Amino acid sequence: GAGLWDWDIRHGTFTWAPEMFRLLGLDPDTDCAGFDAWAASVHPDDRERAGELSQAAVRDRVPLTNQYRIIRPTGDVRWIEAVGNTTYDADGPLNMSGICIDITARKLAEQQLQEHREHLEDMVVSRTLELDDAKKAAEAANVSKSAFLANMSHEIRTPMNAIIGRTHLMSRDTRDSLQRERLRKVDGAAKHLLQVINDILDLSKI
Repeated sequence: GAGLWDWDIRHGTFTWAPEMFRLLGLDPDTDCAGFDAWAASVHPDDRERAGELSQAAVRDRVPLTNQYRIIRPTGDVRWIEAVGNTTYDADGPLNMSGICIDITARKLAEQQLQEHREHLEDMVVSRTLELDDAKKAAEAANVSKSAFLANMSHEIRTPMNAIIGRTHLMSRDTRDSLQRERLRKVDGAAKHLLQVINDILDLSKI
């Protein structure tokens, strides 16, 4: 899967192994290796940058690392990674040799991963907004509940306290033992009911 190539810089000629022709969708028996054949295969949007990177690698005496798209004669678009090294003598660069590898599968995987990340980011933003709305709704419900409990506490405890107070006054003012006993039972039941009400309201607050 690695297409070997050699560029004779001094003479401007290229030598390609058969796999290099196959990567570009060319026929080694009828097509010629060369810069023109390579440039014609490179995607128009990548052609200028790919050529500049090759020239820069020679000029700056650094290894070539390049990624670009090619369009095969069938219209199939593939991603290619090219790596190479240049040899020099006292007069300057002699030749650059290297390999080209089809990395289309890797590029597609990277694209899918990026799309998945973007989808996750959108989901996180959406979920955050939903949680914020839910929090606001819960806070509003809590305010309503607190207002309701405060109102119920007043509406229920006030008459119960009145019943207990009046019963106490009546028990204090009467001398009838039977009446006192009845009022004591009323007072006990009222206090028990008030305690139940207090417990329910406290539990509701919790």
